[in-house]
Order: sequence, then C-alpha cells, then structure tokens
Amino acid sequence: MKKQILALAALCVGIAASASGFTLSDKMKLNPERITGFKSVEAPVTVAPVKSPAKAESQSDMPEIYYTLAGDPSNAFALQTQSPGMQLAMAFQFEPSFIENVTEGEITGITYYTGCETTNQSVNRITKAYVFITDDLTSEDFLYTQEVTAPNTPFTKVDVKLDQPFSLLKNDGNEKKKYEKLYCGVYFNLNSENNAALVVDYTGHPNDYGGWYAVRMSSKAKWTWKNAAKEIGFMTVGATIRANGMPENEVSVVAIAGQPVAYEKQPVPFQFLVQNNGVNPVETITVELGVDTESPLVETFQLQQPLGFNQMLLGTIEQYAAQYPAKSANLAMKVTEVNGVANKSANGAGSFPVVIVPEGRGLDRNVVIEEFTSTSCSFCPVGYTAMEQIHEDCTDGSIIPVCIHVNYPGRDPMVAASYNNVYNYYCTDGVPSTVVNRSYDQYPYYDELITLANEIKALPGIAAVDAEATIEEGTRNLTVNTKTTFSFDYTDGDENFILAYGITEDNVGPYTQSNGYSGESGTYPGNWQNQPATVQLVYNDVARQLDRYTGITGSIPSQIVYGEEYEFSHTLSLLNSIDDLSNIHIVVYLLNRKTGAIENACVVKSPVEGDSGIDTVIADDTDAPVEYFNLQGIRVNDPSTGLYIRRQGDKVTKVLVR
Repeated sequence: MKKQILALAALCVGIAASASGFTLSDKMKLNPERITGFKSVEAPVTVAPVKSPAKAESQSDMPEIYYTLAGDPSNAFALQTQSPGMQLAMAFQFEPSFIENVTEGEITGITYYTGCETTNQSVNRITKAYVFITDDLTSEDFLYTQEVTAPNTPFTKVDVKLDQPFSLLKNDGNEKKKYEKLYCGVYFNLNSENNAALVVDYTGHPNDYGGWYAVRMSSKAKWTWKNAAKEIGFMTVGATIRANGMPENEVSVVAIAGQPVAYEKQPVPFQFLVQNNGVNPVETITVELGVDTESPLVETFQLQQPLGFNQMLLGTIEQYAAQYPAKSANLAMKVTEVNGVANKSANGAGSFPVVIVPEGRGLDRNVVIEEFTSTSCSFCPVGYTAMEQIHEDCTDGSIIPVCIHVNYPGRDPMVAASYNNVYNYYCTDGVPSTVVNRSYDQYPYYDELITLANEIKALPGIAAVDAEATIEEGTRNLTVNTKTTFSFDYTDGDENFILAYGITEDNVGPYTQSNGYSGESGTYPGNWQNQPATVQLVYNDVARQLDRYTGITGSIPSQIVYGEEYEFSHTLSLLNSIDDLSNIHIVVYLLNRKTGAIENACVVKSPVEGDSGIDTVIADDTDAPVEYFNLQGIRVNDPSTGLYIRRQGDKVTKVLVR
C-alpha cells in the first residue's frame, strides 16, 4: 500500500524542491494524536549548532565516518509515569549489514542531544549522563561506560570522545570475531518528572534499530527495554567510527513511487529515495529511468550537498513523459554510476507500476475515503469532525465517505461484519485512520484528505461506473443496475476488474463516543477539548453492509472494447441492522483485481423516500423532563425548531421539535 511522505527534510538532502502527493512510504512523520505514555516537547526550528565529533587518540589510518540512523532532532519526550531518581536510557543498534561488512574498526566517539523540561523548553536540567556500548541490552553490565558532562542548553548535540576507542571486533581466545549485535547509547539520572530526555527524530522508519529506550527505578535495578520506533521514531544517538571493509561508491534505491496513471506524452511525476552505503561522500549519481516498455533516459544529478555515509536523498523527477500508451507497465529507475564510477550496490534499482492512457481516453474519477473509527476510541472525534465535514461539503458524489466502525479498543455498536476484511487488510495505522481508494493512507484531517482526494480526481481514469437502484416494494430487496466503461480494449477484463456493493446509512444513533481531547490545553479540529469525556453523537455514512469484499463474479465481461458500455444488474437483501432504508446510500466499487485498489466508484441515494430517520414528531413541551442534544452531541437547554436527539432516562430518540 502506498503512503504519503509527510516530511523527509530532516533525513535527506534533496535534488528537487517539489513533492507529489503520490509518494513513497519509507519514512513519514508520525502522528501525535496516537501517542500514549509520553509527554512531548517540540524542538525549535533551528537546533543548536553541530560541531564535528572530536577524534579519539588512535594511530589508525582507517577511514572515519559518522554513523547514525536518526534524522535531526524533532521532539523531546518524557514518560508520563517518570519520577526523580529513575534512570532513563536511549540507544540504537548497529544495522547487521554494517557489522557484517566491517573487517576491522573501532568506535571513537558517541553523540546524543540534550533534552529540555516539559514546563520550560529553554533549559536542559540533566547535565550529567553516561554513554555506553553493549552487545546485550538485557545485560546488567555494559561493555563500556563513560561519564559525560552536558550543557544546560536544550537540543544541543553532545560529542563525546571515548577515553579508550572500542573495537568493533571482540576477542574470542586467539581470534577476533564480529559481534552478533552491538548497541550504543546514553543514560541519565532523572531529577524531575518534567525531564524530557528522550530526544527523537519523530519520524517513521522501515525498521526499529534506532528506537530503543529503557527505564529502571535505581542504579541497582534491572533495565526494562522497549522499542518506540513506531510511536516516536528513532533516538538521536550516533557514533564516530574508524573502520576498514566498508564499501565505496555504493548507492542503493530504498524506495520509488509516483503518479500511478498519466496520459501519453505528459509528465509522470515520481520520487525516489536513495541511500549512500559507502564511506566516501556522494556528489553525483547517474540514473537510467523510464517505462519498461520504452528505451530508458539517462540523467546525471549533481547533489546540492555531498551525501554522507548512511544518509538518504529524496529526489523528485517531474518532467519524464512516456511516449506510448501502456495499460500495464513499470516505471523503473537504476543508479548506474556514483561519482562517475560504476555503482557497486546490489540494490541499485527500483520500480513502481504505472498506466499510460491514450490521449483523450481518460475518464472522470470519483474517490472513496474509508475511515476506520470506533465509539470506544478516544482520539476518533477528530476523524468524526473530518468525515462529517466531507459529508456536508462533498454532495456531488465525486468524494464518497464511508465510515467503518470497529471493535477497537472496545466494543462499537455500529460494526458491520462484512467490512471486517477491509479493516483487517487496510487499517495499518490503527484508529482513527483512513485509506483513500484503498491505495493511500492518511490521518483523518479534513484539509489533507480533500487535498489528496483532489489530486486523485485529477488523474485520468481507466474505468468508470454509473448506477441506479430500486427497492422491491414491501421487501428489503435492493437491485442495483450498473454501467461500466473503459479506456482500453481488454480480452481479460474480468481478470482485471470487478464490482462490489456497499451500503452506508445516515442519522445513526445517538451513541456514546469517547473523547480523549476533553480538557486538553491544545486546540483540535471540532474543538473537542471543550467537550466532556463522553458525548452523544449521531453518525453519518456508517458502513452497514458490503457485498462483497472480493467483488461479484461475472460483474465485468472478459471482452471489453474502448467506448462501449457494459450493463450489469445485481440484487442484494438489505440487512436488518440497517435502521431506516430512506437514509441509505449505495456505494458501487469498481475494483482493480490485481492491486485491490478502487479504480473508480459511484454513489446512489436511497430510492426510498422517508422522514430522514425522524422517530417521533412532538411538541416542545411534552414528556418533561427530558434532555435535548443537537446532532453534534452538544446539549441544548432550550431547543428551537429543528431536528434533535431527545433523551429521557434510558430512552434515546431523534425528534423534530416544532
């Protein structure tokens, strides 16, 4: 599944300033709404100046490198449960490939960043620390420890020259052997519950080597190690190393992704992420790039600044254009030369799938935003606000909201079992989250969702669907008649595409929603910080029924001709869990069977006319005493004319007040 890169500047030097929404997933800024167990302080935009690591005294003529897995410091974290007297540690593990390559070497220095106070960002109150090296985090004794005096300035890089260089090879009798694992880190004695000592890059990574932290209640207790890479990113700890055996002029392609569809002879913007695996700085790279059905272009890039060991580079190429249509192709890039010599990396190439549409054949696209949410999720009100705004603003059917409720972390009364496969496969980031067209993950902020949806809508569609619906009188049998069209001819259309049918319902509830923002000092979408810890909400676009996750066999023919319409009729029995048939919408998914993505979709309003889910029409002075709430769950003392939630004892109904 593709994801957007939200920020890479802290990790990479660039060769282009712009970035597409259709970008690679290797690293992305983490989301603060999901972090539990920590208190965070954001680093200033400019951190304290970085000095070159001091060189340890050594007679070695081995090349020296600075090794770190983390990006620039972004945030400092304190534990919610910490107290004075506790010890706190952070560490990284050397990547196994690095240890494997080294034939001889030594660690001559360790670096880390000072933190600050959660109550005072301008000062660091931990001025004594201990850097360490170990091959076993569970060991009570580290292989090397050295006391450090740190400045009281926050977010300042501390360069520690080791009193004695530490060999990267261990003695085993008369032999020198490589460590299976090796860690460098730093630990502190906490002097306040407000010490924010864990300084991190606050960025997602494809592994967890740099995310280690630990606590212990005293210097005599055992360390308890945990990995927080997925929660808060990598610890900003590094090491100065002299080593032989490291490669030179070796650049690997970490990830590549881009616009998945474009017209022939029009640009296909894409991004690539490469990493310098050699000890020498990289100043130029030469790449071959292009759609694999055509001859590649060859380009040489002069980097804006040299790329050091283990550093990554994010590049954007905006002007490449394929010359001929291709309904199934790959856009590939290969780094052929580094600094003018042949690239020695075995991982120097990458590609992503792309469709090149014949000029003038692109079809209009609609976009489906599927949100994963739960009434028991304390962070989900932000997603509720975004999806409700989309419900109100996007009424033309070009952006289709679907709210999939799940039993996480607790029970939710609106769970639809037929949508469980969508949740299990596409909800990779917990709740709340969204997947757009089952291709792009996005945290449910309204502006970001609309921006991404509009980018997708602007792409030429390769297939389209339209539909009408009827319900058999006196039954719950829904018949949907669809028409599909395509941009290419196919002899295997049924192997490429399939239709599925979803049912959503409006005005569901009210139900009790957990609100973890209640009383928080920040300002959140929907101003949930001003609402109580639980609120009564009415929900729209609630996913009720899916027929079916894998699609309906026979809904797309095998033989397809560009420009022709293909009709299909499907009947399904609406589940009894759907409260009001007049409040439903029918979402027709046109799925790509090879990728699982939603190629296109349409939404049809309920064919049943009704009272919009109003259970009762009452005068405003009957059945007292009662409580009234508006449809956002906010209590109203004196309701005027309109639709409200009415609660009396255990009975909750929607009412029209006149």
